[in-house]
Amino acid sequence: MKEKLITKKNVIRIILIVLLLGIACVIFAFSSQNGQKSTGLSRAVTQKVTQNIKQIQKLEPQEKEVTLLKIEAIIRKLAHFSIYTLMGLLLMSFMKLTSIKEKNKILLSISIGTVYAILDEIHQLFTPERTARILDVAIDTSRHFSRNSNCNCSRQSSYKSKKQKKGLFPFTLKGEEGTGPFSFVP
Repeated sequence: MKEKLITKKNVIRIILIVLLLGIACVIFAFSSQNGQKSTGLSRAVTQKVTQNIKQIQKLEPQEKEVTLLKIEAIIRKLAHFSIYTLMGLLLMSFMKLTSIKEKNKILLSISIGTVYAILDEIHQLFTPERTARILDVAIDTSRHFSRNSNCNCSRQSSYKSKKQKKGLFPFTLKGEEGTGPFSFVP
């Protein structure tokens, strides 16, 4: 009997691969921005975030600039952290759909995320006015490690039903029952 190629699992795998490639392209595009453009984008986001904070707006120009630079650095690190969190979530969701052993799924997901973070920083070495930072690789890798450790710890500590074991994702959304080993409620 011919095996069905278009299954729900395969469709979800394809969607996850497309999303992962999209995230990789977004990261590549951000890393391709020269230093001036990257700094300009970070500054625009910082100004938008701080525009309604009266304590910052009341500062003297020089003091305000120092404060904005500190906030801008935090925003840049949060951007790294956030995009790699999404990448880690997508990677583990994809891994959940494979027949790889659980321990290896986590290791492979962390490895892929770390290699991509290293390649991203190397790419920035060749971008005008940009530098590679070990700290950024550490932030990106820690997010993958943290995401996957949380997934694994939660899975081990709170197993409920056979139905959950068959879930397609390593999390459930509020209102969904039995589609993953632990709940993720935004």
